Amino acid sequence: MKMKRALVLVLLLFVAMSGYAQRAANTAGVSRSQQANQGLTAGDLSRIVQQCVDLRELQAFYPAGQVSILNYPYDFPAETKVTKGSQNVNFISQKAFSPTIMSNYFMFRSIQQTGNTVSVVANYFYERNGAKANKSIAIDYTNTSGVWTISKSTIN
Repeated sequence: MKMKRALVLVLLLFVAMSGYAQRAANTAGVSRSQQANQGLTAGDLSRIVQQCVDLRELQAFYPAGQVSILNYPYDFPAETKVTKGSQNVNFISQKAFSPTIMSNYFMFRSIQQTGNTVSVVANYFYERNGAKANKSIAIDYTNTSGVWTISKSTIN
């Protein structure tokens, strides 16, 4: 009986510690993203993400309805504003996200700033003819006189 109690206690301790480790890893990832982009304002991020959403090569994959951005793993500031046509793009928290409900969304995996350049890695997930698919996006931006422009983009 004592052996069973000890085993249950060790198991509970293991489960609790693994949950703590996962939360710590998630928090550390967001902090690193925000620290890596200390020089980027919400306005800079808005312009950078807007250019990504506006890429000519992605237009054929957008639905008639809403396009969203999953606010994970990159955590955008609340002041970040992006539009698609005349509609605001929704930023969806990881907690509110449901892949069964949302089929057209961006996931920004990283936004790294080095001096006057920014590199973005993202995916656009969409549904076409009832099948789920995605596009991998890599974009390099350069800031010249306060204006961010795309210097290179790759979409697969």
